[in-house]
Amino acid sequence: MSADTLTFPSRDFHEYAKLKVALSLGFAGVGLLLLGLACEDGGQSNAYDLRKDVSGTTNWQEEGFDELSAGFGFACFVELLGAIVAFAVSIYFSSALCGSLNEKKTIRTPLEIEQVYPDYGSSTSKAQLEEESPPIATATATPAPTYKGTV
Repeated sequence: MSADTLTFPSRDFHEYAKLKVALSLGFAGVGLLLLGLACEDGGQSNAYDLRKDVSGTTNWQEEGFDELSAGFGFACFVELLGAIVAFAVSIYFSSALCGSLNEKKTIRTPLEIEQVYPDYGSSTSKAQLEEESPPIATATATPAPTYKGTV
């Protein structure tokens, strides 16, 4: 079935599922970018930490290398946190991992989604819907026991 032959609500649902896949891939890409930046800044931090131990450096240079090492280390930490958040958002948006069964089906092949309720602009009344649908079993409420005497 082609996506062009779907009804408007089913087409909207199909496009929404495709958008979720695109967002998931986008956030995964951002997570990979941040992971790469974290590796780079971690390497810079380690390099400055090793450079301060070289003989012949002055006290001021050692303090400067110490500060650069700490700054790149903090940048590495923040980028790792950002990568973790981006990967979590990517998994949350993923139709394949956290999507409904209809989202998983409509990604592969567009299909008509059955509507449980009519659209907002529909003229179907609640009574007509109840006539068409089978009755829902409801639990009967039992009265609370009454106590005689003092409590």
